[in-house]
Amino acid sequence: MRGKIRVLSVSIMLFFVAVLTIHAGGPPIVTIEKLPEYFVVGQPFALKFAVRSYCCNHLPLENLYTVRAIAAGPPVINASAMPTKIPGEYTATLTLPRPGKWTITVETGNHVFTALLPIDAIPAGAPTPKPLSQVARGERLFVEKGCTSCHVNRDAATPEVRVVWRDWSTGGPLDLTGRSFPAEYLREFLADPGSARKGTGMPDLRLTPDDIDLLVAFINKESPHAK
Repeated sequence: MRGKIRVLSVSIMLFFVAVLTIHAGGPPIVTIEKLPEYFVVGQPFALKFAVRSYCCNHLPLENLYTVRAIAAGPPVINASAMPTKIPGEYTATLTLPRPGKWTITVETGNHVFTALLPIDAIPAGAPTPKPLSQVARGERLFVEKGCTSCHVNRDAATPEVRVVWRDWSTGGPLDLTGRSFPAEYLREFLADPGSARKGTGMPDLRLTPDDIDLLVAFINKESPHAK
């Protein structure tokens, strides 16, 4: 009985942490482990992601999450996310049933925490699609790593991507649209935000050198939305 009460108490506490995070600083930050450039119809893919609080030192958030894949026409694919041994980390297996452009979301309850840029699914045995450019891969990564939870970049703002505007008391949300930074500084910052800039609110996303190169290429690209 005591065990059940403890489990219930923990569940209630986690629920309120999630609610407070949503209303007192924004939705949780969802970071996706790197996705392929395309899916193959009928082949299962294990999608791994982590969920952190926007506030509260970016603590891992534990909840019931659903990964959803949507394309034009039925069906909608839903997969329950299963926790790994790492707090706040989950996996969900997706098997897409037909070719097309699929948008993947991570949700809990009625809240959509992240929506990725559309990804093609191709038939098994079909020719391999042309590789994406470095900038295009960086744009996808910008969304997959949850950068749109805290930053604005209209070059990554499609109808499928929910861009959240922030008003930071320390100088304003970082609207990265059309901005560029010294590449070496940006690489150092993305590799270890806390060391490169003391007091930054950005968590360490554990980016690989390849991830960092892609993000630098996207962030520093010439933007049609530049003022």
